[in-house]
Amino acid sequence: MASLACSSTFAGVRRQRRHPRFLTLATGRIVDRDDSVDCAVVNVSVGGACLLVADAAVVPDVFELIVDPGRIRVRCVAVWRDRHHLGVAFVAVDTRSPPPAPEAWLALVPTTVR
Repeated sequence: MASLACSSTFAGVRRQRRHPRFLTLATGRIVDRDDSVDCAVVNVSVGGACLLVADAAVVPDVFELIVDPGRIRVRCVAVWRDRHHLGVAFVAVDTRSPPPAPEAWLALVPTTVR
């Protein structure tokens, strides 16, 4: 069974976080053209998220993440991956579609962990 933990190390290198991460456990969908994969958004920050998937190898490097049935839509690029997890960075397609504001993500964070 896959762990929900998103490690702070990858390939033996400790990563420095630019922004604090918040536990969400929201459900989402990874969409690339006609294909899609279910996922869980384990944690999120202003700049990215950690996603839990059945098989990270089948997820493309760039995709759209849809969370909480259409409430949040954001373009993502995979920064790291292991068997069941993806670390993603949010990217803006253009100035008309910036990544979601932090308040949109905070709505998904349980009040017990804020």
